[in-house]
Amino acid sequence: MPHIPNPTLLVIGLVLFVLGWMLRSWASRHSLTDQVTDTAWEAVKKRDAGVIGREIKGKITEINQASSTLGKASKVAGYGVRHAMAQVAGLAGIAVLLIGLALAALGLFWR
Repeated sequence: MPHIPNPTLLVIGLVLFVLGWMLRSWASRHSLTDQVTDTAWEAVKKRDAGVIGREIKGKITEINQASSTLGKASKVAGYGVRHAMAQVAGLAGIAVLLIGLALAALGLFWR
């Protein structure tokens, strides 16, 4: 008798895998650590160390464009909160990816 995979577990696992992938993608876009790492990698590929300075200068310029000190502080706080949320979302994304893979594998091998 041929083995028939469990479609429910398989679909739930694949949906969780995609959700985890999306969480990791969002986290990498909003994490300051990942932004600096990506910029450093671009500097290495282009052999231009000035890329890092321009990226940092761009962030500082964006902060300085706020009209008041409160606006500048809220801009910096926004970067900090977004970075913290990205770290949590990145860890959650890894967990959801692993759970999705486990459920998909369980769906393949368990009737």
